[in-house]
Amino acid sequence: MKRGQRVSETHIMVLPYPSQGHINPMLQFSRRLASHGPRVTLVIPTASIYNAQASSINIEIICEGLEKRKEEERTEDYVEHFRMVASQSLAELTKKHSRSSHPAKISVGR
Repeated sequence: MKRGQRVSETHIMVLPYPSQGHINPMLQFSRRLASHGPRVTLVIPTASIYNAQASSINIEIICEGLEKRKEEERTEDYVEHFRMVASQSLAELTKKHSRSSHPAKISVGR
């Protein structure tokens, strides 16, 4: 964030690690960030969708290409595939937001 920039003009994108137990803490973190004034967008992969809606947080869903994932697949393979496919979806989302009236200024991920 630039020095002197107003907090209300700041847009932060939060990207939780794509595994069970990581989304809720990042949702809570997003709520705390939003309580200080910036616009916050929580980016959730389609395979991780659940009923978590918060009025002060925008939720965006990205395709991570794991709809056909095999249960026996190794975690390392899952994470590597997620990084490759989700990075393209995230780039498209970032481009979309860059053209909006509130482009993201900060991205937070785990």
